[in-house]
Amino acid sequence: GFARGCVPFKSGVMSDLNSAELLIVEKLQSRCRNANKIEPYLYKMLRYHDLSNTGSLTFPKFAQAISPVATGISDRMLQAIFERYADGDLLPLKVFSTEFSLGTQRESGEYSQGNGATPLSLAGPAARSLEGLVERMKVLLFSQGPRGILGLAMAFWEVDTQNVRMVNKGTFTEVMMQFFENSPLELGYPQVDMLFEAFCSVQSPDQLSYDEFLLALKSELNPERRAAVRKAFRRLDACSEGLVDFEDMRRSFNAKRHPLVSEKGMPEGEMLEEFCETMADLVTFRRGRRTFPMNMVAWEEFEDYYFTIGGCYPSDEMFVTVVERVWDVDKASLPSSRIAAGPAAGVPPPTRVGLHHWQPDTLPHATGYRNVSEEVPLEDVLDKIRSLQYKNGVRFAVGIVRQFVQLDDDLDDLLDQHEFRRACQACGLLLKPEEEAAVFRELAQEMSDPRTGGPIVKLPIGQFFAALHGQMSEYRQQLVEDVWRQIDRTGDGVPPSVLKETMNPAAHPEAGSRKPQQILTDFLDTFSDLMNATGGCAEGRVRQNDWLMYFSVVSSATESDAYFALVLRRCWQKDARIVQVEAAPSPLAERKAPQHEGPTVYQDSPGIMHSRFSRKVSGAPAPMVSPITRSSIQFNSAVDTEASQVCARIRSIIAPRGLRGWTAWLKKLRQLDTRGDGTIMRLEWQRAHRSLGLGISPDESDAVFKAFDLGLDGRMHIAPFMEGIKGPINQNRLELIEKAYNSVVDANEDAVYCRDLIEQFDYTNYPFYVLGRMTERQAFADFDDTLHFLCPMGKMSRDQFYEFLSLVSATFLDDHEFNIVVTVCLRCQ
Repeated sequence: GFARGCVPFKSGVMSDLNSAELLIVEKLQSRCRNANKIEPYLYKMLRYHDLSNTGSLTFPKFAQAISPVATGISDRMLQAIFERYADGDLLPLKVFSTEFSLGTQRESGEYSQGNGATPLSLAGPAARSLEGLVERMKVLLFSQGPRGILGLAMAFWEVDTQNVRMVNKGTFTEVMMQFFENSPLELGYPQVDMLFEAFCSVQSPDQLSYDEFLLALKSELNPERRAAVRKAFRRLDACSEGLVDFEDMRRSFNAKRHPLVSEKGMPEGEMLEEFCETMADLVTFRRGRRTFPMNMVAWEEFEDYYFTIGGCYPSDEMFVTVVERVWDVDKASLPSSRIAAGPAAGVPPPTRVGLHHWQPDTLPHATGYRNVSEEVPLEDVLDKIRSLQYKNGVRFAVGIVRQFVQLDDDLDDLLDQHEFRRACQACGLLLKPEEEAAVFRELAQEMSDPRTGGPIVKLPIGQFFAALHGQMSEYRQQLVEDVWRQIDRTGDGVPPSVLKETMNPAAHPEAGSRKPQQILTDFLDTFSDLMNATGGCAEGRVRQNDWLMYFSVVSSATESDAYFALVLRRCWQKDARIVQVEAAPSPLAERKAPQHEGPTVYQDSPGIMHSRFSRKVSGAPAPMVSPITRSSIQFNSAVDTEASQVCARIRSIIAPRGLRGWTAWLKKLRQLDTRGDGTIMRLEWQRAHRSLGLGISPDESDAVFKAFDLGLDGRMHIAPFMEGIKGPINQNRLELIEKAYNSVVDANEDAVYCRDLIEQFDYTNYPFYVLGRMTERQAFADFDDTLHFLCPMGKMSRDQFYEFLSLVSATFLDDHEFNIVVTVCLRCQ
């Protein structure tokens, strides 16, 4: 049965039974020393005796398993405990461990009869109707194939936006009624209510765990089925890592051998599509919503997939046959043709060199040993060349154009195979014969040879470059045209020298790792090489077509849209700014001290000086300046000049470390704030900046401490210090932050949910990832860890959202990078 019910039991025996159970619970607590770990401890103890791996025990096995904690309890009382929780002649281990540790049966005062017990409210026909309803649901779902049961699972997943794996009665009723609408299953509100009451949570009667409900609809994998699934996964997981790439799994799935394809005539592509979709749905359902996007499938997920769809195959023989055939498990033991033909060809079998090492394979591997009937797609060849351009940059891409044009001997913009091979060798493209054949098969033109009159095949250079570079996306082309309109305001073109004058190489994204002069030289060299090769810059002027042609080559060598836009906006647009830390003016910049106004210790009032400090005779006019040197240095800022310079240097050190650099700094300060009043002592401040390697001298450390010792009590205030390090936020960024908050805030709760920001975060345009300073995983972790550090409760208030973006502002000093993070990465428009 799918629900366990109880009938009243005699009070005297009930009291003895509860006392026996409490005695066992007390002994379990003394063993595991933690009341919260009784359930897993009890489950492990019982599972050790489940040798058949069925998830249940008979009474003799139960008595043997529970004996270490059942000392002094009679066999009759153990039999009563067994019957209280048993389902027929078997005791389900998971259910028993949960209910026994929580005391559900003891608190309810009910007792199971041990004969497939059903709820008291559903006794008799009601119980049979519940089991019958569940069986009819299983038949209907599994008759639809894997999409049936997984479709119901995804229906629950979609309504569980909070990822709590629980639904209330209203949501459960809505999902069930919509999913089984217009189905042969007669499902009404009474049946849905009966299902909810049978499967609702014991701790929360108004909630239902849809994982437990779906578990009742699945069929347990017996040892034979589990062994077949394990063999299939071992064949996929060649490195025994417990993880298989989903793309490798898709390629290994042999849909041709599935019985529905080979015997029933189902299209092969439809079967492969069904597997890919259902496997992806199962992985999504298991992992929930807040997960890092991965393309790897674990062993547990692979096993759970066949555990979920196992009911689609009524017999074990059919299940095992399907698994072995689609994953070619039955072919794994067959020797390859090379090994099988080895003895006849006189090739000795492989021998062991040592205890665990075989002789290496010495057979030749070359392109000559390929299947001549296979054709390489042209797009694969172009992708190979593009990957080299991504790796080697614009200079390499322009070099390809230059070499191909230069090796056109007869200047007809056509290349024969000999010229094509020489061009590839000159620019470092190593193409296999079949790849070269693919280029000429798809792009070349057949024409007559003017010398011999016979047919000849030649490749048009322009057509090859059009296929290689492709058409720029609408976003990139619009950006290039906008920049050109800023350079050429008349529309008649500009001299090449204007490009040099208008480019700002110091604002280039790679200016931190390369010299600006080197960046400018690369641009001028590549641009001039391309114009010389293609005949651009007619009449000595650069026009829009030349500009677009150059950046079409640049676009083919730049994979990321964000990096492409960053280069154009920062190097040519007028609003591009380089954020530099400017030191505050020194009060000693002028040789002469500023004149002091008002009374001083040297003179009572302007023009009247004490005779003690005057060398003039009485009655003579007073000197304008006292003969004794005096200091009139004035400090006009609230924070000392040296302290502000140190704060700017700290910001420049932490910013390249990313957002996690700021969180590490905040964690250290909060850790040292042992009093919890937002202040730290001098020794704690010194320990903080030394542990993070900020390179601050003792004098600079004292200057910062004095500047932020606002109470003059020997304590440095953390909050003002952090504001000083982060620096001010300009008005444009404040307006952008306000727009971002309004676009992501939940109006009902006046808060921003972190899960929404994480789900829509586009790490591919993250500046650190675009510039190659972080990998995909590091970029995502940089954002995810910072969010969860600032708002551990999962949602941010307005102040917390502003604090988060203030850290983003302090990390990305350039306005364009900050705009990309807010508008593109976070998608806050």
